[in-house]
Amino acid sequence: MGEHGTTGSDAAVLTFRGVTAAADRDHDIGLTNVSCTVGAGEMMLVLAEAAHPRLPFADLAEGLLAPESGTVEFLGKDWTTLTPDQAVKARARIGRVFAGTAWVSNLDTDENVLLRERHHSRRPTSVLEAEALAWAQKFGLDDLPRQRPAWVRRSEFMRTQWVRSVLGKPRLLLLEYPETDVTREELQTWQNALQQVRADGTAIVWFTLDEGLWKDAVMQPACRWRMRGPELLPEEETNR
Repeated sequence: MGEHGTTGSDAAVLTFRGVTAAADRDHDIGLTNVSCTVGAGEMMLVLAEAAHPRLPFADLAEGLLAPESGTVEFLGKDWTTLTPDQAVKARARIGRVFAGTAWVSNLDTDENVLLRERHHSRRPTSVLEAEALAWAQKFGLDDLPRQRPAWVRRSEFMRTQWVRSVLGKPRLLLLEYPETDVTREELQTWQNALQQVRADGTAIVWFTLDEGLWKDAVMQPACRWRMRGPELLPEEETNR
């Protein structure tokens, strides 16, 4: 078993070992001595604090930020040991829903959705478009928004981020508040989709500010964690 009851084995997808990182202009708070493991097909569900929603966890998990101490491993490899080319190829296997929208402003939204896969995949654009459209329709969109992000309705933004995150069958999904700005029914379609994504072996880390959602049995996470300042604590320790 991994740290605090999560599965740890050859199937480990993401591992934090004693990770400490400081707050900076992009993050409201740092992390202190965080250790956790998420295996293939598992979901780690984290309740964040409303006072500190911008956390460095996802940037560390994606190798975009180096820890001050400790190590972050993706598929068994420490990000800091990878060459730039190896790191780019590894990130191609990670999908993300950002706390902000994180769109390239001078590309249409549908072009943003396809950008990662077009860059990292040799699949024809027509195949990528068909896959993206199928996901969009699963999430209740008739089509992907085909205008600049500034003109997209807020109610469509998050579902479009969902499409972008799952495109190309990533090994890891980093989800920062993916329940934002969607209806209960829309969220249900997302939860249903993630069950299939997990069955295919994708590991998931989902950050939420909604304690009701965090406690919801429908979520079926492998483990629940809670932020307390810069500490990330498993559910059993927060109840002591």
